Amino acid sequence: MLKSIKHQFMAFRNGIVADALRKAGDPHSVIFGLQLPQITEISRTLPHDADLARALWQDRNVRESRLLATRIFPADQLTVDEAYDMIRSVCTREEADIITFYLLKHTQHLPTLLNMIETSEVQDSGQQGDQNEASAANCKLSDTVRMWITDAIKRNIG
Repeated sequence: MLKSIKHQFMAFRNGIVADALRKAGDPHSVIFGLQLPQITEISRTLPHDADLARALWQDRNVRESRLLATRIFPADQLTVDEAYDMIRSVCTREEADIITFYLLKHTQHLPTLLNMIETSEVQDSGQQGDQNEASAANCKLSDTVRMWITDAIKRNIG
């Protein structure tokens, strides 16, 4: 199934967008340049399956895999601990917005997650600044990710 999804990514590939994202500092090593409507179109062809979504989310090097995972993960199967682990692995502002808008806001965990984020210790205090400093291989709950997620949650609660 993952191979088929990657073929769909390739079919929609947009080199201009991919290059622009790379130049802007996107930390993913593979960027197909898909835009959200294309990711939505692909998500409509897939089952809403937690295991598939987990496999896509764990594919940290591919931007589109991470974004698609949030669209097909059944919100009712997401535990608060798994949601927090996903938040801790967010690497970009885009991921923070997408995971909050398409997945987290459909769970009953938002208030708990917001509290967990606001009261957690920063795991890598040296990782501060913008998404250029994020590493797709080693993303942790930095001050930056904490700010991104907190902002996204607050915008989506109301």
